Amino acid sequence: MGELILAKTPVAANPYYIEELSLNIYSLEELSYYVYHNVWLLSADFMSVSLVGWIDRELSLHSLAETLDKMISDSAPLSLFVSEILTFDGYLTKGEIRDTLSIINSFENKSEAECKKLRADRLFESGRVVSSIFEYQSLLESRENLSAALCGDIYHNLGTALTRLFFMKEASDCFRNAYEANRNRESLNAYLLSLLLSGDEDRFSHESKKYLLSDEEMAKLQSKVFNLTYEGRSKEFSERLDRLKADNSESDAYNDELLNIIKGAEEEYRKICRL
Repeated sequence: MGELILAKTPVAANPYYIEELSLNIYSLEELSYYVYHNVWLLSADFMSVSLVGWIDRELSLHSLAETLDKMISDSAPLSLFVSEILTFDGYLTKGEIRDTLSIINSFENKSEAECKKLRADRLFESGRVVSSIFEYQSLLESRENLSAALCGDIYHNLGTALTRLFFMKEASDCFRNAYEANRNRESLNAYLLSLLLSGDEDRFSHESKKYLLSDEEMAKLQSKVFNLTYEGRSKEFSERLDRLKADNSESDAYNDELLNIIKGAEEEYRKICRL
């Protein structure tokens, strides 16, 4: 799980498998660690008979298993179920437990679609961009359960995730769908900016007029893209190459440094594309 965890409770001979992360859990402390670091991935499915059976059978924590089993029978809130586990082993601090339960409470009173969107948002924020895209797309496939505003927000965030992977055409379609659903000016601006970033100046001009943007508003968007592409990271990257060339008079050394930069960029892209 990335770090050494000292288990005070029994360690299982047979692990509990968490499908979302393809992860094996061997102790209650590891389960607490998983919950704390992946709280946004939790759903009502976490309150499963299989988990309680594993705690009873593999960890021999019969009293805890009995309590959790009763909670499932009584349809207790997820926050109470998780609280019972986190407080039993004492792995997390009181503050960490409080923060975890606060997050669970924040989505317990929301609709299933809203909860799934929050989880997809969290996947994106944590760098698991491709996973978030699949979550957003899954939500949109069952859009009959979505309000127009929520559907628009999901399209907008899907467009943002696609932009992160440089799929500008697909992103612009999402931003357009977002604005048609939520009528949020931020979605409209994102749509028009994505057209500029993809180099489609003609469509940008046409769509700006369609949505009644003034010349001043169009100029602001064009200026924003110019600053982003020429004055921002692109300029910084160009300056870095110039410094490298100046510092490395030998072409072989310069080429090696340039290759390292490219490899770093490739690694960063692979990282955000991971599932």
